[in-house]
Amino acid sequence: MIIHHPDKTSSLTSTGASIQANVGTLVYITIPGNIQQNATVQKFTAPGFSEFGPIDFKSTIKNSSDIHIQPAGSITITNWFGGKTAQLALEPTNIFPYTARDFQNTLNKKWLFGRYKANLQAIYGTAGGLVTATIFFWVIPWRLLILIAGAIAIIITLIMVTKNRPKTKDPVNNDEVAELEKELEILKKKYQDR
Repeated sequence: MIIHHPDKTSSLTSTGASIQANVGTLVYITIPGNIQQNATVQKFTAPGFSEFGPIDFKSTIKNSSDIHIQPAGSITITNWFGGKTAQLALEPTNIFPYTARDFQNTLNKKWLFGRYKANLQAIYGTAGGLVTATIFFWVIPWRLLILIAGAIAIIITLIMVTKNRPKTKDPVNNDEVAELEKELEILKKKYQDR
């Protein structure tokens, strides 16, 4: 750090207080030599099971290098068919030597279904180092599925009840009624004489 302060200082001639301003600036210098560049993903997590999105990802990258690094990369999310669902960029942030930095990303989609794979890849340093991590997570709207299954069961039950209802007999044909009336008239005439 370089600190600058003015040459002129105030002097007190009586009791009181004085303020002296100092301005500090960080300076980062890399000195050529045997430099070790190494980084690892300490943590990469997401909820293992969710009903709906959005899905939050938390990752921690540790810098085990002699110099600071600034990982550049992304989290690629693919569905269970291998299709790319989203790509979330890591925020460019310096990580000082022998420290770790947390990153947070969010998949802002509500309607998801199935098993998903999240793959973190980031390059770092001047030698082109690469860190990777992979996790799997499920998103299943189980309440919605139960509701749909219940509605389908009700519809199938109604269809089965309607099909199995006993059929009512057809009313007697008008021809049969007319024929029976003729026979009745004949019988009336026959027994009327007696």
